Amino acid sequence: MVYTKSINVLNAVQQLGTCCPQACEQESRVATDQLLSILVEEFLLGYSHTSSILSSTNGLFGLELTFTNDKLIELARNEREMDYKLYSTDLLEKWIEQIRHQWPCVQIGQLDKDSYGYSKVTLAYLSCNIEFYLHSDDWVFEIGATPMTSAIVEKNLLLIQQTIFDTASAIGLKPHRRIGGGHFHLDKETHFGKDNSVLFRNFLVDLMNRPELFLGGLSLDLLNAPPLAILSKEQQEAFG
Repeated sequence: MVYTKSINVLNAVQQLGTCCPQACEQESRVATDQLLSILVEEFLLGYSHTSSILSSTNGLFGLELTFTNDKLIELARNEREMDYKLYSTDLLEKWIEQIRHQWPCVQIGQLDKDSYGYSKVTLAYLSCNIEFYLHSDDWVFEIGATPMTSAIVEKNLLLIQQTIFDTASAIGLKPHRRIGGGHFHLDKETHFGKDNSVLFRNFLVDLMNRPELFLGGLSLDLLNAPPLAILSKEQQEAFG
């Protein structure tokens, strides 16, 4: 039997409170983190039998944030690859210095390059046993992290805000409304169980049946995260 449970995203947002991102960005991010936990819990409870409910408390997330600025976008748009890599490396060095100066407790790794010549560095937060990765890429800087539970994110939200978002802002880097497409990954085993393929399948089906999540509930990125409802008939049939 398939257990279903509808999720009213608008009601969830209203219960948490809303605010203008420009006016109070930190409060908005806190609300988003709380909403994420609520949505995941609702999804899992909706598909779990009462005798074997899976909790999202220990579910692992893989975060990927993106930051950019006008010059990075301009260089990428004009395909000035060498200038882009030189500028992004210089920007990453400035970012590292911001973190080193303001947060000496963060252990900063060696500045390195990937196989494509883009610069990258690792930040180790020894006090909470997590790592972040600052990585230059096409159009943006990508920021990844070691897998974390929502509880770990919530516990270290202020630290992440100050060491990542605030230091990025200090050198002119910010998330872009369209370019980059920051996102998160769900670990299959810790969210759905090691052998619970039916729960995982039902989660995906229910997610695709709720296009409002892709059309503003969680994001509005039709290029990177289109709802199944707007894809071609062939793509919809392939999903089924």
